[in-house]
Amino acid sequence: NSRISRDLSSETSANSPLNFSPKPTPEQISIPGALNKPKKYKQEKDDRYNAPPTNLLIARPDDPSSYGSDYEEKSKALEMILSSFKIDAKVTDVTRGPSVTQYELAMPFGISVKRVLQYDGDITAALRSKKGVRIEAPIAGKNAVGVEVPNDTPSTVGLRELLESPEFTNTKAVLPFAVGKNIYGETIIKSLPKMVHMLVAGSTGSGKSVFLHSILLSLMYKCS
Repeated sequence: NSRISRDLSSETSANSPLNFSPKPTPEQISIPGALNKPKKYKQEKDDRYNAPPTNLLIARPDDPSSYGSDYEEKSKALEMILSSFKIDAKVTDVTRGPSVTQYELAMPFGISVKRVLQYDGDITAALRSKKGVRIEAPIAGKNAVGVEVPNDTPSTVGLRELLESPEFTNTKAVLPFAVGKNIYGETIIKSLPKMVHMLVAGSTGSGKSVFLHSILLSLMYKCS
């Protein structure tokens, strides 16, 4: 009996006029446009974001003429050390970058370009390079050997110079960030979404954290 009484009371409660809310007729709705379809609002671009000014960053003077200023002396030393190993190669071109200078060697006829690879230690000693040398044998698209030597006094590439460059200001990339400069002194800008993988590696104090901060600042100067 108690169960039946509880069921009746719950049924009475469910059908009680206090809980009855009939569906309003169109005539009862007084809000204009309530029966129309929901209006579709077009999402507009937010143009209120103002990037921070670049004068917050340190302006580092960059003089390309100072890149590898001792290139003439090292060109002669490079030719002399190879001549001692019966390789009469000649330096035909020098590309001076902010941190590395590349010496382009024209090899004599009949001598393999790969012979230079086995003398990398002797070349490092002759050029008095503290960080070794990198030999590209041959240079892509050329009948020549490239010897890359770190500059004794590398030039610091500031982030402000990269962010103010035409390559960065005119880029159409969605998430661009400044990488730095290559051996030819050209500003390198990359797009983060187009990079499948990126590994930032190096020894302690080589600048990994500085580079990661540069990526974040690049995004702040370009994106809201």
